[in-house]
Amino acid sequence: MAILRRESFRLYAMERDRKQILGFLLSKGITDMRETGFIGVNEPYINNKKNSEIASNAIKTLDESFPRKKKPALAFFRGRKTPSVQDISPIAVKSLELLQSAERVLLLVENIKSAKASILKCETQAELLSVWDRLPVSGEFHGTAHTSIYIGSLPGKHSVEDVLELLGGESGRIHVEIVYSAEFQTNLFIIAPIDIDLNTHLHSIGFVRPSYLDLDKPPSESKRDLEHQLVKLTSSVAEMENELEGLSQLVSEFEMLQHYFVTCAEKEHALNQMAQSTHSVVLEGLVPGHYVATVKAELESSFDCIFDVFELETR
Repeated sequence: MAILRRESFRLYAMERDRKQILGFLLSKGITDMRETGFIGVNEPYINNKKNSEIASNAIKTLDESFPRKKKPALAFFRGRKTPSVQDISPIAVKSLELLQSAERVLLLVENIKSAKASILKCETQAELLSVWDRLPVSGEFHGTAHTSIYIGSLPGKHSVEDVLELLGGESGRIHVEIVYSAEFQTNLFIIAPIDIDLNTHLHSIGFVRPSYLDLDKPPSESKRDLEHQLVKLTSSVAEMENELEGLSQLVSEFEMLQHYFVTCAEKEHALNQMAQSTHSVVLEGLVPGHYVATVKAELESSFDCIFDVFELETR
């Protein structure tokens, strides 16, 4: 059994023609309809306004990323040319395709911003881990059944002998390894027998464990993972920027698209205002797809009316 496709329509007409128009529609087998009267701010108006804003934002975004050549100084005095109906009409045919391209522009810009933020985060983390490259274990490793591990930093520059002297006591049973040393900080890897608790002593001399070391891999491995991620992110940004540059070639068509949706919105607004008149009537309903052209032509040639068909949004 074939499925009969039906289109949604809205008819604006004069009240005096109401009965004749209803009779005409019924004669064509169009029974699924209702009289709406005042329709407020209708959905097509809202959608057209939203779509014009999408096109406008895409234009602004592309002009910021890929500035167009400036026109001669005297061109300013000639003003901006308003697109004609002939200019805009071809855009109506591919409005959905262009709208998707405009949305793609905005999505790409957001994705590029997000990827660049991730790149900055990875670079910061990799730089922090670089001073722990020589740490042989993961940050989660706390020792064995017989030993305790202490991983952290002391302020200032210290040698192994300096650290052992600071620890005092049974320093002969303690192993200290310097992972990184600079004027402002010394990173340490300390192994002590489990019967020696160094926590209190280390805390008293300014020993601090960085939170970013709480990883399940040695810092050198984590750093390599970050570097691989950086390569992927950088490549992804380059691809998205190339795609964005390609879409910048459509900026003139996006301008026409914006004018098209603004025109459609203004038309809806005008029709919406007309719907509030006591001398007019608004009918909505469904019409068989193959009848649309015929019904529209006969109605608009016989009565003072406007017959509009709306497609359901598929995006």
